[in-house]
Amino acid sequence: LTSPTYDLSFAESVRLSYARWFTQVTDDATGGLLSVEYSTDDGKSWVTLENVSPGPEGWLHREWNLTELVTLGFTFQIRFRVSNSDILTAVEAGIDAVRIDIANCGPTCIGDVNNSGQVDLDDLQVLLFNFGNPVPPGLGPDLAGMDGLVGLPDLQVLLFHFGDVCGKP
Repeated sequence: LTSPTYDLSFAESVRLSYARWFTQVTDDATGGLLSVEYSTDDGKSWVTLENVSPGPEGWLHREWNLTELVTLGFTFQIRFRVSNSDILTAVEAGIDAVRIDIANCGPTCIGDVNNSGQVDLDDLQVLLFNFGNPVPPGLGPDLAGMDGLVGLPDLQVLLFHFGDVCGKP
């Protein structure tokens, strides 16, 4: 199970959380594995977040501070893979309540979606990458209306402020 790619380049702090359930049907068998991995390069390479062996039945909530794991200014994907090396047993896995929570104090100046200190091509690239997509309302490239959708009004705001240096309109 692989997520879509999320653009988190405008985020100051990112937390990932999910609930997982992983068990084996036969008690005496071994070999089941649930791997949780993430990618910051559009799926070209994957880093293991956790490997889980089957345990007692029940949901377990997991939470990770991605800000501590990766350098911000990245795209992000997560995937969940289940494997079983024993063909005589069955493993069961469930994933639920996957969330990516973003904390951001907002741009230091209007249009500066990546907080670089100026409104430039990098900001335009972030906005265009997210154009037509939902983002957390009022954060990153959601510059106009705070509606959570990156669209033409947001592009107009960015272009109006293009070239501004923060603190110097």
